[in-house]
Amino acid sequence: MPHPSEQSGRQVFYSHGKLLISSEYIILDGAESLAVPTQKGQNLEVVQEAGTRRRIYWKSLNHRDEIWFECYLDHNFNILTTTDKAVAETLQKWLLTAANLNPMWLIEAGDIEVITQLEFPENWGLGSSSTLLSSIARWAEVDPYQLLWEAFSGSGYDIACATAEKPIIYQLQGNQPKVDAVDWNPEFKDDIYFVHLDKKQRSAKEVVRYRELEINRKDAVKWFTEHNRNLLQLDSLADFVEWCTDHENQLSSLLQLKSAREKFVDFDGAVKSLGAWGGDFILAAGKDAPNYFKRKGLQTVINYREMVLA
Repeated sequence: MPHPSEQSGRQVFYSHGKLLISSEYIILDGAESLAVPTQKGQNLEVVQEAGTRRRIYWKSLNHRDEIWFECYLDHNFNILTTTDKAVAETLQKWLLTAANLNPMWLIEAGDIEVITQLEFPENWGLGSSSTLLSSIARWAEVDPYQLLWEAFSGSGYDIACATAEKPIIYQLQGNQPKVDAVDWNPEFKDDIYFVHLDKKQRSAKEVVRYRELEINRKDAVKWFTEHNRNLLQLDSLADFVEWCTDHENQLSSLLQLKSAREKFVDFDGAVKSLGAWGGDFILAAGKDAPNYFKRKGLQTVINYREMVLA
């Protein structure tokens, strides 16, 4: 995908979406995790022109090329007009935070037009926010993790995926992200599918719930880190199914939540939650996954080759 480019006052940034394969929730306490950038992401295009009004016109397009959000801001990021006040206030917060991190950003800019475009449906949970934050950080020339943690929340793995070109091992070490590219391109990938549950999960709410749990976090980090390392060594579908089952059972016990598998008990293979439990995508490993889940009324079933940037 294109790197930031600039000509005649035009800059273009691109950020990949993300999926968290292992150590969901426990990633927040420092467990090693496997995350994958997705082939689909979000573009951000900036056009600067000479002008005295010094206004920012922001337009956001969905994957169907439809405008879903518009906003005018002044040079201090005050909201002038908008089609959605809540979205505009979130955007304002992110831009103000970026400007605080880099006080020289846009200080001499004239009129600015910003156009963003998602390549995936917003309810897929692939990172409509993290892809935007990553691109804003590169536009403002600030640390994307600092922007995330000052303006939003989360572990940061999604920020790492935004600019990754292949799967990564992600770990928080003393509040600092450690990111290593890894060749996770399993031989059984043709039997790995991502199934959308047609439900949206509020990750921030789930993180708060997790933080309040009384669990042995040190032991949890150790178990999931070791389990994640085992994942990279698997060479058969049967072993992967067993690995997914162990991961789900262990996390279900810690979270005191039912696993996704319990909704699809008759599926011949593995069913594994991804990210915040209860919504967005799940992973299904099994040869009959497309037919099985479509019979269940779930029409978005995407193979590993079509979803993951590897």
